[in-house]
Amino acid sequence: ASPVIEFGSRTWDEYLGERSRKLRRQIRQQERRLTREHGIEYRLTTDRETLPSDLDAFFALHQARWSNGSSSLLPRSRFLRDFAFDAFEQGWLRLWFLEVGNRPIAARYDLYFGGVHVAYNAGRDPEFAHYSPGLVLRAHTMRHAREEGASEYRFLRGAEEYKYRFTVRDPGLITTAAGRGLAGRALVAATAPLLRQPAARA
Repeated sequence: ASPVIEFGSRTWDEYLGERSRKLRRQIRQQERRLTREHGIEYRLTTDRETLPSDLDAFFALHQARWSNGSSSLLPRSRFLRDFAFDAFEQGWLRLWFLEVGNRPIAARYDLYFGGVHVAYNAGRDPEFAHYSPGLVLRAHTMRHAREEGASEYRFLRGAEEYKYRFTVRDPGLITTAAGRGLAGRALVAATAPLLRQPAARA
């Protein structure tokens, strides 16, 4: 599974108008409620000097969200930190924050490449969970992606239920492998059955 939004020529408001009334109401009401009760700011990392501290804030929020230890992202944090600097230099990184005062309460580590916004991972402050800050920030990143000309917003691999609130299109993912030489073909032949098992893929 790999759900994707294809914006086509639709504006953000036109796209949102096609979603369920419940989702539209939840996004708008929670954003208004946060603004009214706390005052909020959306912030995108645009300064390389703040990138280290912004990455610290992102991983802290992600860890707070997954305090039960089930996050698969945290073991890869060193790689993701290193990659963030390269992605920033290339103009690919979209490190977004939803802030109350100067306090980040939600964050997204996303990418933008070839006119496609790739929604990679997120974190949020459990103290503000009743405001749905993750949903509010996601909606903002979707709106911004459309405004900067994105043709697609990709949710990446996985059939989590929340993704299908935003889209019904799921082209899926297919992995193709071809071995070069006798040893390569033998390796592909031996590996293919294993990759059909979820545990082996992980």
